[in-house]
Amino acid sequence: MLAYPKFKLEAPQIQALLADYLPFIESVDLAAGVLQMPQCRDENDQMFIELATIGRADVLISGDVDLLVMADSCPFCIETPAAFRRRMQCWHGGQ
Repeated sequence: MLAYPKFKLEAPQIQALLADYLPFIESVDLAAGVLQMPQCRDENDQMFIELATIGRADVLISGDVDLLVMADSCPFCIETPAAFRRRMQCWHGGQ
């Protein structure tokens, strides 16, 4: 996903980002599946719903409208990066 053209990242930048985040990543076994999965209207975004659902995510951060409109039908919060940032700033006392 980091190779998406909209991110405009070169391979070394992608590697640097991954190196920063890999220590904090938990793997999710998508083969575990869920019987009742919320369905996204954009089939290309369904993988994010499945990953967040099976991985029992607390929040899915996205600017994608097809994901954001699903906020009320998922067992986790779906919010924009700006909304997440504001919430975290309030939670951490505005630091």
